[in-house]
Amino acid sequence: MSEWISVEDRLPISEAEMADHNYLNIEVIIATDSFVSTGYFEAGNTFNFWCEFKDIGEDVTHWMPLPEPPNPHNTGERDGRNRIHARYQ
Repeated sequence: MSEWISVEDRLPISEAEMADHNYLNIEVIIATDSFVSTGYFEAGNTFNFWCEFKDIGEDVTHWMPLPEPPNPHNTGERDGRNRIHARYQ
């Protein structure tokens, strides 16, 4: 699983990543001083670059990407990220 990333170090979407997009919205895991949850990070590049964590109600201090979903067709072999998929019987 990913490590927590401070919002002071990096945000989920950078201005450089918005070069070919007008709007992006991604779901991430967020942490505030009082809770951990999933939330949405939005970024736009219509006139000027802008970004925000959507409808959280508190300042987000850290975030991390969502983990990969489970693969229902596990093969027992290593994937491109060097993870082993178990075989389900």
